[in-house]
Amino acid sequence: MPSPRPTRPNLNRGSARKWGAVTGASGVEMVQAGAKARELGADLEIHGTSAAKAADAMLELAKAGQTSTSSIANARAAMQLAAADNLSAADAARFLGDVMDQFGLSSNNSGRAADVLAAGANAASGGLQDIYCAMSYTGPVANQLNVSLEDTASAVALLARSGILGSKAGTSLRGMLTNLAKPTKAMRQGLADLGIEAWDAQGTFKGLRTVIEGFEQAQHRMSQKDFLGALASVVGKPALAGAAALAHQGVAAYDQMHTAIARTGAAEEIAASQTKGLSGAVTQLRTQAKNTGQVLYTATAPAMEKFTRMLTAGMSAATPYLAGAIDYVHDLYTLAEPGLGARACPADHVTSRAPARWHAHGAGRSHERRMGPAEAASAQVREARRALGQPPQNHQRDPLPAAHRRAVAGSACAVR
Repeated sequence: MPSPRPTRPNLNRGSARKWGAVTGASGVEMVQAGAKARELGADLEIHGTSAAKAADAMLELAKAGQTSTSSIANARAAMQLAAADNLSAADAARFLGDVMDQFGLSSNNSGRAADVLAAGANAASGGLQDIYCAMSYTGPVANQLNVSLEDTASAVALLARSGILGSKAGTSLRGMLTNLAKPTKAMRQGLADLGIEAWDAQGTFKGLRTVIEGFEQAQHRMSQKDFLGALASVVGKPALAGAAALAHQGVAAYDQMHTAIARTGAAEEIAASQTKGLSGAVTQLRTQAKNTGQVLYTATAPAMEKFTRMLTAGMSAATPYLAGAIDYVHDLYTLAEPGLGARACPADHVTSRAPARWHAHGAGRSHERRMGPAEAASAQVREARRALGQPPQNHQRDPLPAAHRRAVAGSACAVR
């Protein structure tokens, strides 16, 4: 009974090498990564999936600092996040890995982070890239203040609803949190005017919800001039637009957004929705066709490789014989070339352009007649023999070398 064929990793070759180098993966882990890539590539519930995209996702997760085991385990979350917002798997994995690192999340929180990002992009204006850009500005500061990923994403999504997207949202929210973290005397006075207690007795930040609720209540209680003046003194002018937008949205909108964003399984649900309808069915058919082709290629690759190498060796061995046959035909043509040249020179061509004549003297007058190609060639041969100092020979034996015969035969067609 033949031994089973060893399992080979079905990874994108470049991504596989880089992934192995980044993680220091062993041979067993490379095989496990290949199996995971094939599994994700065959999952028709993930829009536009493929084994190569899964390999790219593993590589980007590894670049974000995850171990080989973690990057394999979290590849599904990255693929679902990519399908939820029609991003490349590599970009989605990079976003996921960066956000998890900014908030200090362990690798087993990848599903949670993917759900938050996918739900935030789905619930607000803009897309996943805008959410990620804002989070990249705000995340490190928010994490230091113990503001959770869900709280930060909810505030970012509220700003997106007000048209403050990407880096603008991140800069505004970061400035707000930075000023709250170390308020000056004027900032503390502004907080007192707004009626906000942002810190408890132990010096712990009470959270974004408390701040947004205080902003909303102060907006309704104070005059517009006094409110904006106090708000500017607390958050600073660069963050004033974002703080005013959060105050306008209010705590009820914040709670509603927080509920939508913290929903478990959001990434998987949004990704699965991309496979519905005719367009989703066509995409699944295309994905299955690629998977089938990959399986057939993997199964036939060893035999095709052997056949290709045998064909290459056969062509290499046959090349000298082919070259010898071509040389032989060339030699035959060289030997037959004088006769072929004489036949290729038509009589009318010779006589019309350069008629060969011979003179006969008799009865006190000369007369001439035209010579045909053969006679002209013979005359040229006789002239060549005289030039070489050789006696005339009969047509049975011709001592001229082959090169002279070819030259003479060719000159018969060019005589003037």
